[in-house]
Amino acid sequence: MNKVLKEYDRFRAAYEAFQAEAMVREGELRKIEAEARTENEKLQKLAQGDLAQKKISDKITMLIAQFEAGKKQAQAEFAQKDAEMMATIYNEMQQMSARVAAWRGYAMVIKYSSTPATGSDPDSIRATISNAMVYADPKLDITADVTKFLNQEYYQRGGQKPKGTGTTPGAAQPPASAANPTPTQPR
Repeated sequence: MNKVLKEYDRFRAAYEAFQAEAMVREGELRKIEAEARTENEKLQKLAQGDLAQKKISDKITMLIAQFEAGKKQAQAEFAQKDAEMMATIYNEMQQMSARVAAWRGYAMVIKYSSTPATGSDPDSIRATISNAMVYADPKLDITADVTKFLNQEYYQRGGQKPKGTGTTPGAAQPPASAANPTPTQPR
């Protein structure tokens, strides 16, 4: 699953758009924060008892509240968008996995990681040990086909290439010996 996510251009493009939107929102919040700092500097320069103190203090309070509300709203919006994006991508991966499995004549697809545990990364050891499957013949791995066909369909639907990639993948084709239609053909 992680490998498909890393190589599925729709996910990568969506993630880049997500990051760009987050940067814009962060810029907006930084402006509010900078304005509050500027007002605080003005407040510090005023003489004790100056009539402008109350006005500036109220503005700082309003800016802080605006900043906090904007931050909470952005966090909630991005968490929702992230969940929606991940659900959509997961469903696409699941559907394509089913199509590739049927094309290859498999009755099931099991989540498996072939990444070996390394002594330098305790998390990788725990993750590897917690895998239900200890070994799988690499010939049974459909990860490359799932990724290839997901990307093919993404580009056929007019998907945009993520900025962080090289060229757009070419049309993926199944082995010539495949008797069943490719996963991209309608059923």
